[in-house]
Amino acid sequence: MPPVTHVTRLGENATCSNEISMLRVEDYQRWLWLWGRRLWWMWVRLVLRQCYILCATSQWIL
Repeated sequence: MPPVTHVTRLGENATCSNEISMLRVEDYQRWLWLWGRRLWWMWVRLVLRQCYILCATSQWIL
């Protein structure tokens, strides 16, 4: 009987660690998505600002 309980414990541990790894992957993907979106908006704002500055300076020169 003791070996059987040992096997079931191992199986439980395996499923538990698998669930933990899945949660880690989900958290990592969420973190990547949030940071990717933030960086994307920063980049878009920077490009728009550069275009605005270029347009303003070109009109001012003309």
